Amino acid sequence: MMRLMVLPILNACQFGKFPSNVTTAGIPLSTDIRSSYPYFSIPSEGEPFHFAEGRANDLLFMHPHSPGLPLDVLNVQLPPEEESQAIAFGRQLSEMSDEFESDHTNACRSRSNSTDERKIVQFKKHIIHVPTTCALVQIPIIRTRAADRVVNARWRTCDKSAKAGLHYVKSEGSISLAQDEEEKTIEIAIIRNLDRSDIHFAVELFDAEGTFNTLVIYIRDDSNLYPEEKQIVQNIFNCGHRISVSEIVTRLSDKVTPNTFKAALLCLSSCADSMPTKELALGAELLNQTTPYASLRTLTSVFCDFFSYLPELEDLV
Repeated sequence: MMRLMVLPILNACQFGKFPSNVTTAGIPLSTDIRSSYPYFSIPSEGEPFHFAEGRANDLLFMHPHSPGLPLDVLNVQLPPEEESQAIAFGRQLSEMSDEFESDHTNACRSRSNSTDERKIVQFKKHIIHVPTTCALVQIPIIRTRAADRVVNARWRTCDKSAKAGLHYVKSEGSISLAQDEEEKTIEIAIIRNLDRSDIHFAVELFDAEGTFNTLVIYIRDDSNLYPEEKQIVQNIFNCGHRISVSEIVTRLSDKVTPNTFKAALLCLSSCADSMPTKELALGAELLNQTTPYASLRTLTSVFCDFFSYLPELEDLV
């Protein structure tokens, strides 16, 4: 690497002589620079060092040539297949690093055990599909990793297209998982209503900082679904809690119907932690990516019907 070498001439003056082996930062001073710097003279070995009159405070700027380095074996080009694997591995490490840094920052901000507990306690599922004849839905809450203490969680129901008092019984409470407990179950009563069956509501885990995990209860009689639709809906509901929009579209694109598209919206809604703007943003992105596979008019109709419970939908429309 080229480096700018600066030698104060006043410091060099103290030697009285300027021998050929004087160095700066390990680099020998070369007599080749005589012609480039007329303000002082570079003597031969053993001769006194002289400054040009009035130039004692000037600086000598040296630009040594970069040494010729041998080829580093680490820079040898990899075969294409190995290079692709290395790049993919590097990206994974980068994502892991970002995730670790984010988790560490959140942990430092917390002044209690709430941040830790919101990672330990989660819903076992993120979507539960029940028929219209269901009277009671059981919801498992699990400990995601070991802890040497009791962990607590608070939960509550939240209206979506299904309304408390009309389609289900509004409920809330708290649970505790002892050191040796891995799972507990809460129950919510369903009110049978023949007026509307294709509806959903949410159950939230929350703490003082807000909601941190969401479960969607989907009330629907799917006896009128085609076998292929049932399979696609089931594949979508089996997705992980933090599935991406593109992955849902991959599972959906083989058969985009109003029923499968609505199932995809339900899945994304469970990832939004009951944040209306986030629900709409995820739904809008799904609508955009699904448009090539179905009629925009049909998809828009399902989209607006699904989010009809949100006042924010008026701004989007």
